[in-house]
Amino acid sequence: MTRNRKLIVAISIGVLVALNVIRWWPATFDSTVVSQGEGEVFSMDEFRVNVPPEVEIGTPSRDIFHPIIAIVKKAKVMVVAPPPAPAKSPEEIALELAQAELAKIRCVGVSMRNERFQAYLIYSGESFLISRGDRVGDRFVVEKIVQDGVFLHDPDTDVGGMIFVSGK
Repeated sequence: MTRNRKLIVAISIGVLVALNVIRWWPATFDSTVVSQGEGEVFSMDEFRVNVPPEVEIGTPSRDIFHPIIAIVKKAKVMVVAPPPAPAKSPEEIALELAQAELAKIRCVGVSMRNERFQAYLIYSGESFLISRGDRVGDRFVVEKIVQDGVFLHDPDTDVGGMIFVSGK
């Protein structure tokens, strides 16, 4: 079956090539078109453009080889100082610090011992084995431990989140 397909494709390509050659083959071959000079030498008359006398050729309106120099005025640049950032309240600063501290905590693993979950956390270069109710650092209290990670909560700023097991 594939041999028949290959044969049909080959015949189709051959027919297309033959039709293309017939279409683009010149009808007559005129030897005077190739060169009017002798050998490989050309004269200036061969390159002259012959224009019928009724076509009037005027002088060009501008010289395309002579650039026109534009006068560019420099715009005045006004430097506007950005408005000063509004001062942050102590609550906002404490909230940002708590979020930054929560982002530094990593959960390495979760295990189950005596039907209670325990988690291994890494915080500021130290590793902790924690269970529900323990404190991590100075802020966070462990709310819940599940197989996927640990839920921590800061009671002062109400910042909290799930720390998923990362493996490192």
